[in-house]
Amino acid sequence: MDNKKNILPPYEANRTIPLEETWITDIEGQSVRTPVRVMLRLLPQPKLVVEFDDFSEVTDHMFKEKCSISVENGRRVEMTFVRVTCAATIHGAFSPVEQPCTILDGGSPLQSVQFSILNFPEFLGMQNQSIEVNGERQLCGVAQLKATPWSITITATPNLSKKLETLKKDGGYALTHTGIIERSDSGTF
Repeated sequence: MDNKKNILPPYEANRTIPLEETWITDIEGQSVRTPVRVMLRLLPQPKLVVEFDDFSEVTDHMFKEKCSISVENGRRVEMTFVRVTCAATIHGAFSPVEQPCTILDGGSPLQSVQFSILNFPEFLGMQNQSIEVNGERQLCGVAQLKATPWSITITATPNLSKKLETLKKDGGYALTHTGIIERSDSGTF
């Protein structure tokens, strides 16, 4: 991941969680260049999916039990189709045959790791942030944890109170906080 420190967009409760956008560069040995979204679905059971839009190269392979794809970083993964919609364009999703599966491993040293926390309680800390969301100021709880040489910052997502109300009423999950872990000396790990 890169070194950006930003709050992720506010995702609704019980929705698929976007992890990354990348490109499929090969499907069954055929060179392609198609943008895809790597997503995490938690219901009805946890599953990694790779969603695509307007992917005409997939037509020859979508009725096979399995296919092998490569993504932009060179990682090759055996996939099955979990959803395909054919209209003017082809939309759908792959899912790795074996899960858990790492698709986006960069193989280079990290300067920081951004992560998401689900269903964490609301809190206010010493480093709270006031942010503007849809023209309205909101106070987001921020906690900083430090243990040399590590620094961890956890930040509440916007509209956290609404998400927690929805969870209390409907159950399920929501991305409630984001975090970043890094070395306090800015070194890689």
